[in-house]
Amino acid sequence: MSESFALPEARRGALLDDATLRARWQDALPQVLAVVEGETDAVALMATLSTLVYAALPHAIWCGFYRRVGPAMLADGPYQGNLGCLRIPFARGVCGAAARSGQTQRVPDVHAVADHIACDARSRSELVVPVFDADGTLRAVMDLDASTVDAFAPWQAEASQRLVEAYVRGQDLVALYAETADRLTTQVYWQGLEPCLPEVLGGLELRVAVRTELLDSRPRVLVGAEFPALDGPTAPAISDLQVFRPVGIELSYVQIVGPADFGGAQLLGGATSSSETELQFARLEKGVIRCCRVRGWWVARSSDERIAVELAEEFRVAPLPLTA
Repeated sequence: MSESFALPEARRGALLDDATLRARWQDALPQVLAVVEGETDAVALMATLSTLVYAALPHAIWCGFYRRVGPAMLADGPYQGNLGCLRIPFARGVCGAAARSGQTQRVPDVHAVADHIACDARSRSELVVPVFDADGTLRAVMDLDASTVDAFAPWQAEASQRLVEAYVRGQDLVALYAETADRLTTQVYWQGLEPCLPEVLGGLELRVAVRTELLDSRPRVLVGAEFPALDGPTAPAISDLQVFRPVGIELSYVQIVGPADFGGAQLLGGATSSSETELQFARLEKGVIRCCRVRGWWVARSSDERIAVELAEEFRVAPLPLTA
């Protein structure tokens, strides 16, 4: 975890041009990642993210979270700016709409919203992003307000959504490993995946994030899968897609690596059958965080090749994680 956060000074409420704001966000992003790296407490994450996003987006006059505290009620959480609303029902306002629908709300002019709740009379545009647990249950909403009309561009909505998806982790599992002798820090993030096809039992997404303190580094990261024994060769023969058929069960294990993340794979022999997949990090510069993704699914053996191809196609078009 880093305790530093530095950006050029900007007057609060200033509406920077789009190119400058994009550059500012790109400068802020690795610093945000470094500050919250390894933290799993939801309140600490909400407090820190609201502070850092508020600093990164000077046109925001309010940035914070409203926590879900009942079946249809939000309550004030950590925030930056003037006094927030203590309670917001799902039935009212832009925050309520995000909570009800589960969809990000980007409102260019809040005066056009009949039931807008004016916690701050200066507010003219608003961006609200819903925050979910790993099981899909709404936990909170992240709310940003600005004093100018249409202050939040679509890319800001997408960036904010990906930020809360990555770091308000709910029931997911995160492991942060100590810095290695060659100055690498690795964070591993496991997320359970709900079955997306009738023949799929369940799955897991593994994200491996690596950061270096060296000016130039070429890290090597291996992901292994081990089975008691395998029934025949893996299929289909696609480099970043493997199907494993353990002996004695009617299920197959499908492993998919992001195409840009795949560095090679080999099947190892011995007392057990195992696979070793190398993730492709290539050249990594100081301070840069690179994230690779691997998905694993247990699927019905009878149609595993067809299911594997469908799962791979879905994975390849899915939105990239924050640090990819």
